Amino acid sequence: MQYFLYKQDIIRIAALGIPYYSFSISWTRVVPFGQPGSPINQQALDHYDDVINFAIANGVTPICTITHADNPVSVPFDADNFVDAFLYYSKVVLTRYSDRVPYWVTIVSLALRSPSSDANPSRTSQTSTLRPMLVI
Repeated sequence: MQYFLYKQDIIRIAALGIPYYSFSISWTRVVPFGQPGSPINQQALDHYDDVINFAIANGVTPICTITHADNPVSVPFDADNFVDAFLYYSKVVLTRYSDRVPYWVTIVSLALRSPSSDANPSRTSQTSTLRPMLVI
């Protein structure tokens, strides 16, 4: 509901004297195809511009989160270009909003696991080992 009710949320936050508004910027909304160099959704950027500007206009500092867990279907965690795709999304977002957003949070698992690893409880094989898929 944040997508539709953010103005009411921000007004309430400001009325309570809470100085910050934290929200995530959706990778799949901004870069729907997920691939480096693929088209950017201008309507998504405009939406987040409005969220950020409305927060600032109401005396609330925006805190933005970018997360790898919101990856597009075309960029699975084990894709060879996952890091490049995440970097493309991150650069688009940070370039657009860093002039108004002083705090950024990234949520990146230190050790992503493949669906075939022991991290998947439905896997019954005892022969596989946990292995990190991505090391940054």
